[in-house]
Amino acid sequence: MLIFPAWFLLASPANQLLLQSRKAPEAEGRGTSKTPIIFIVFDQLPLVSLLDSSGEIDSRRYPHSAALAQQSLWFRWATTVSARTGWTLPALLTDRYPKPKDLPIEEHHPENLLTLFAATHRVYSFEPITRLCPEPTCHRLEDSREDRLEALLLDLGILYLHLLLPGDLGQSLPPASESWRDLAEGASRPWRELWVHWRDRDRRSAALDRIASIGPQEGERPPLYFFHILLPHEPYLYLPTGKLYAALPDLRGLGQGERWSSDKQPTHEAYQRHLLQLGMVDSLLGALLERFRENDLYSRSLILVTSNHGASFRPGDRFKSPSATNFSEILPVPLLIKLPAGQTAPIYQDDHLETIDILPTIAQLTGIGVPWEMDGRSALDATSTGKRPFESPCKRQ
Repeated sequence: MLIFPAWFLLASPANQLLLQSRKAPEAEGRGTSKTPIIFIVFDQLPLVSLLDSSGEIDSRRYPHSAALAQQSLWFRWATTVSARTGWTLPALLTDRYPKPKDLPIEEHHPENLLTLFAATHRVYSFEPITRLCPEPTCHRLEDSREDRLEALLLDLGILYLHLLLPGDLGQSLPPASESWRDLAEGASRPWRELWVHWRDRDRRSAALDRIASIGPQEGERPPLYFFHILLPHEPYLYLPTGKLYAALPDLRGLGQGERWSSDKQPTHEAYQRHLLQLGMVDSLLGALLERFRENDLYSRSLILVTSNHGASFRPGDRFKSPSATNFSEILPVPLLIKLPAGQTAPIYQDDHLETIDILPTIAQLTGIGVPWEMDGRSALDATSTGKRPFESPCKRQ
């Protein structure tokens, strides 16, 4: 009975996620920077969902996103390099195209944004899916490795007892068929409440908890905050106010291969629910930026907001995988960069940009040299755009 749990922890690739080494980063950048950096990645947010009929960010539906765009560089032709989170997040942080066999962990991607700034900044990361920030130098905003391992061992113990004990003796155990983690904490909850509890805690409430943990700058080193927020990714459960209105894990009309049925009604319903949830995401963005204002970080920070990939709601087409007809919803992502200067109007940048170009852009804006070969290029580099070089106010600080 113990062979499978032992193999799972020690012999399978899962051990790389749980038992990562604690070696110090070897990819620190060259130079100095006093600019705080705030990097926010929303999950599965198509650019098209934010836009109104004129091609601007809809200020009525998404006032906080629209207000940020008014003070930012808006790269309107930014596209992702993949439609899968395990590949898009490392690509965002390493400026390298994805390699399918690599896991989203620091051992496979030691040269990344979070290690690049480890010497110049206090790095805080919220990475619920990836583990790219090494623990010796990173202040994690999610559960520690020890907490994750303890929870996993407890869950494995409960599952083991379910297999071992006779039916009547096993009735007192926490249920193991109505959740996917933290079985012990759900012992007193009906299964529907349990499912909603974890989806709520893992996404909206988790984001709010991390927002509340943001404080003023500590010491001389400026902070670097990286947030991967698992929204507006489905399931679609939230109204713009943040109120939960349903507990539906599946999307009606979505069949095998994540392909929508040809029936328009369930697809349009899913899109409307997506837009409602996106309204709540805009409120989260507003709360996050307000927290930085309260701690005297907003005006002097370099702030980036983007998404890892989009999604499509075309009847008969794929939901997440690009096709010849849905790529315009899946590949383009929002990319807003607010400079630490008094910008009062949006600056539109219409050169094509890939998400692997974000790290070189940050490096150029902050004056930090990248000590490894990059697949991407800075969006502000005159040699790559053919335009006059962009003079960064970050370098003048």
